[in-house]
Amino acid sequence: MASKSKRNQAKFKWTKELIFLIVFVVGLIIITVVLAIPSKSSKNLNKYNEAITAYNTANSTSYTTLTKDNVYEEIDGNYDNQVESLVKLAKSDKYTYVFYGALDNPTFLEQLSNVNTYAKNYEIEKVYIFLANYVKDAEANSETSTSTYNTKLKEYNKQINEGIDKDCKEFDMATYPALLAFKDGKLVYNTQIDTKAEYTWNQYINKVFGLEKLK
Repeated sequence: MASKSKRNQAKFKWTKELIFLIVFVVGLIIITVVLAIPSKSSKNLNKYNEAITAYNTANSTSYTTLTKDNVYEEIDGNYDNQVESLVKLAKSDKYTYVFYGALDNPTFLEQLSNVNTYAKNYEIEKVYIFLANYVKDAEANSETSTSTYNTKLKEYNKQINEGIDKDCKEFDMATYPALLAFKDGKLVYNTQIDTKAEYTWNQYINKVFGLEKLK
């Protein structure tokens, strides 16, 4: 005769409903974790706005921060990868726009919002941010006078200026900020023009983003 305790033990059954519930709960947990991880664009937005806010606080300025619906996408990676990515982007048969600068440069910080606003007005969907990391890191380590730095800088500049339009000034990574326009692999506009020219950044930006209207 079976014991009373054994008779009262219920057998566990895997039902379709139970399996579905477990899968649903696990899926919900995964989605929650993924959504909690900041995206690359969100991290970059925070990085830009933190730099703008810090400068405003230290210098009593009121440079405008960026909203989530900005047009920027950062060209990331190490130095070689950044330049390689830029050259690939420049090969498009459409205009490719690049804003080059550093997050401790007042003009770059001031113009981040301005460039974004003009881009939207011209219905430009994307402007690539190219941070001057190679130059900034060399400056921080007092390496800007070394032959290794200058050789590498010359190499990077050559890659970016390959096939440059005859009417365009050559781009120099040592000088920032700069707003650039590329088309068909060629640099067609560079705001690093004669420093004596009395152009405002609004004029620069209008000129660069107005290129498509001239087609």
